[in-house]
Amino acid sequence: MFSQQGLHLSSNQGLDDALKYFQLASLIKPDWPDPYLKLGYVYLNKADNANAIAKFEKFLTLEPDGERAAMVKNILGAIRK
Repeated sequence: MFSQQGLHLSSNQGLDDALKYFQLASLIKPDWPDPYLKLGYVYLNKADNANAIAKFEKFLTLEPDGERAAMVKNILGAIRK
């Protein structure tokens, strides 16, 4: 629920509201990788690369393999350049 609401808000430029929803989702279920992935994107859209990197790295600790992990690794490579 929180993740879907946050995703809707981020697509409507409600980045601060999306941030709150995804942060809440990460607190409720800290071992779920999805909120960290979404938080990474929100911070990236806010041009906050340091926090984006931190959230993407947390996502990778929870989901180190797979298609989404490969995508995040590419994003991190681009941010760090």
